[in-house]
Amino acid sequence: MTATAQETEQTDEPAEAGPPARIRRRPPLWRMVARDVLLLPVLVAGLVWLGWDQRIRLADAVAPHVLARAGVGPARVSVEVLDPDRVVVSGLSLAGGRVRADHVMARLNGLSLDEVTVTGLHARAAWDPETGLDAGPFTAMLRGGGGADDADDADDAGGDPASLPVSTVEARDIRLALDTPWGLVRVLGDASMQAGNDGTSPGVTADLTASGAGVYAAASVRGRPMNGPNMRGDVALQVEPRDRPGLARDLAAHGMLSVDWNAEGLRVETDGLEARAAALDPALLSGLPSAVGALAEGPLSLTLAPGADGAPVRVTVPLNGAAPTVRGRVTADSAGAAVAATVDLTLNGPPALDSLSGTLADVSLRGTGLAALVPVATLADLSATLTSRRLAVADATLTGPFALTAEATALDHDAVTADAARLESAGTATLSLETVALRLETGALDLTAPVVPGVLDGTSDVVLALAEGRPQTLDLDLAGADAPALTLDVALAPVSLSGPVTADLESVTASGRVPWTDAAPLTASATAGSLRSGPWTLADLAVDLTLRPAGPTVALAGGLPRLPGESAGTPVAGHPLRPLRLEATLAPDPDDPARFAVDARVGAPLRDRVVTATGWIGRDGQDGTVRLTGRPITLGRDGVQPWHLYGSLTDLSTSAGSLAVEGTLSWRDGGAVRPDLSFGLAEVEAAYGATGLQNLNGVVRLTGLAPPRSPSQELVAAGLTMGLAFSDLVVRYRLDGAGAFVLEEATMRFAGGDITTDSATIPLTGFERIPLTLTVRGIELSELAAMTPIDDLSVSGTVDGLVPMVITPGDVRIDTGRLAAIAPGVVQYSGTALPAGGGASQGVDLAARALEDFRYTDLSMTVEGSTADEMSVGLRLEGANAQVLDGYPFQLNLNVSGPLTRIIQEGLQGYTIPERIKERLSRLGLDPP
Repeated sequence: MTATAQETEQTDEPAEAGPPARIRRRPPLWRMVARDVLLLPVLVAGLVWLGWDQRIRLADAVAPHVLARAGVGPARVSVEVLDPDRVVVSGLSLAGGRVRADHVMARLNGLSLDEVTVTGLHARAAWDPETGLDAGPFTAMLRGGGGADDADDADDAGGDPASLPVSTVEARDIRLALDTPWGLVRVLGDASMQAGNDGTSPGVTADLTASGAGVYAAASVRGRPMNGPNMRGDVALQVEPRDRPGLARDLAAHGMLSVDWNAEGLRVETDGLEARAAALDPALLSGLPSAVGALAEGPLSLTLAPGADGAPVRVTVPLNGAAPTVRGRVTADSAGAAVAATVDLTLNGPPALDSLSGTLADVSLRGTGLAALVPVATLADLSATLTSRRLAVADATLTGPFALTAEATALDHDAVTADAARLESAGTATLSLETVALRLETGALDLTAPVVPGVLDGTSDVVLALAEGRPQTLDLDLAGADAPALTLDVALAPVSLSGPVTADLESVTASGRVPWTDAAPLTASATAGSLRSGPWTLADLAVDLTLRPAGPTVALAGGLPRLPGESAGTPVAGHPLRPLRLEATLAPDPDDPARFAVDARVGAPLRDRVVTATGWIGRDGQDGTVRLTGRPITLGRDGVQPWHLYGSLTDLSTSAGSLAVEGTLSWRDGGAVRPDLSFGLAEVEAAYGATGLQNLNGVVRLTGLAPPRSPSQELVAAGLTMGLAFSDLVVRYRLDGAGAFVLEEATMRFAGGDITTDSATIPLTGFERIPLTLTVRGIELSELAAMTPIDDLSVSGTVDGLVPMVITPGDVRIDTGRLAAIAPGVVQYSGTALPAGGGASQGVDLAARALEDFRYTDLSMTVEGSTADEMSVGLRLEGANAQVLDGYPFQLNLNVSGPLTRIIQEGLQGYTIPERIKERLSRLGLDPP
């Protein structure tokens, strides 16, 4: 409010005096005229000039809408030139692409079209004798195509013949795709059309090449195709070689066809025709099966000649629904695929190719270079001959008996190679452009020197013959998305294999699809009474194979009557572990596409599972690793004996204990299998000939199986019996891979002392004599005396020495062992073994009295004899008895004989298993006390 009041007060004050006001003048008259009269014409002229300058852009934007309103949309066009006397456009597309032109030039005469030239015209239409021509929105202008109803159709359309709104139309590089009841027809070439006079339909002249529905031609045609066709043409097939885009390369022909097309039908005649071409245009065969296209790579030749009755070749196709007819003899040859066929044919049927009927007589079809028909393998110089006395034709399909022979000079596949292959078969065939179905009655595939890695080595031939008495089918799909594809269901007669694998296959079947898919795999199965591969033998074998894109899956079941290295005569009656039962599967490894995952189980008559195996094998079988794990097995008289585990261990027996196994089998670069197996032994009571082991514990590692091989390793036992009782045995040994147990060193306790052995080689089977030398250190004579059957004997002192021994299957013999005391000691004997007093000789009496308390300074012993029977011990003492001969030193020589084989079992009670052995046994599932 304050600001407003102040403002009011200031306004009421008188204004100060300022400069005088400026007086405005009126503009000149000429400027007003220029502004008000000339402005509009200038603006109009500017707009006209701008429109002419931007006419092409405006035409590009407006033309599609104009064409759409004319009934030929959706449309696209690019205007390049727009002048008063001509229009040039490119990229023209009408009716949603049904008609396309690369380049169009129209000459104008005032406001009317005078001449139109079209380059790169592409169009697609359909024609049927029942319904006529279907060209989409262009049908009304091109209405015709034969048939009795065309005149009515013209009346319905207004009654006026079709007219051409231009005097001349030139079309260059025409590409027309016409769907007919007989198949797709491709027409290429150049044509011109002139407007009719006095209201007649336009006339057409054309130079065209046509392909499709089994016809290849170069033709000059003339006539009026609209409002009831009346076309005539001379198809000249004797022309200079030249390329026909979309038809063939270097197409040449000998002969002349006369073609007449009118409302009554289509008729083609020739007295003789030969056609040749370097190769068909791939675009021409784009709608046909790829296998058929491979047969037409060229050069090609075709001969049509009068049939056996001398009548000229004639093909007549009425357009009123009557049956077409074909007469004549055909001989075809393709040098590229070397396909030759000769056949007398008589065909009748409706105007659609897929409904023709008739017969082919004396058919002979031979082809070479057919490897493309077998995409799953490489077949060098593949050739085939198919013959038939008579084939019936119905629905574009040939049916009848056949005989087929195919040969290849080499076969190459990831799974098998061969120097040559030959197939002979006979049966019934059903042939069409889409499928080949064979029902085989006989058949045999002969492979020369086949090689299958790990199975066949090429040293012998293999003949795979079809089994008799069951259906055998082969269906070849030539038109599918992955054509050619083969579906089969076959079975083979028994076949013998020899090589790395030797087997008599009792049955082999295969069914499924090639190439296989997840939904339609290829499966195969085989059974064999026996199969041998290297050292392995399988019995009652059954193999199932399933092939999918990810890789094959194999299921195998069979028996193992014996292990490698075991005698073929190993008895199996009542055997707890023979035959072993093997069940295994191989499947693609999801973690490594280059491998197969292995899962196997080995069982036995009295055990559902002895060993399980898991691991992998390379796709080519050259590499692999399999891990084995076994459940503990009870050993003993009522359990499993060593020869049950491995048939060659016939000299080794057990009375108690348990065994477990784990380890791996691996191979690399196709080499031999390298085992790394560990066999755990716990609380084992064992005997080897006359040698016994008590409370044996340890882990036996094997790096070879046939025969066994191992690195240097240890076993421990509470006791060893070799006539005498030894305790705390530790054995370092190895298996030499030549059938022998190599004792590197053994240490043990005996009579308070330590005994070591020298090295020895002990055959696993069939030994006769094993020499062994014991080195004795610190044996207590007091403990040794306690082992003798002599009562009232005590000896003090310690002896060392060497004891040579010879071990035989039934005995252990000491050969002059020598022991000597390492320090003075005392011998006291008060028994009655040495008579004293008057009943003894002077020397015996002296010895008896001296031994009551003989203080020796030197003691030596010799030991000789069988530890299981009589042993002789020679004792030499030097010393004195204070009560005899006034303590004068003298020498005593004593000989003692008798059984010295009592084993002091109490000496074993304090035995404990070393911790290193306990840990390895625990990892194998064995827990010794």
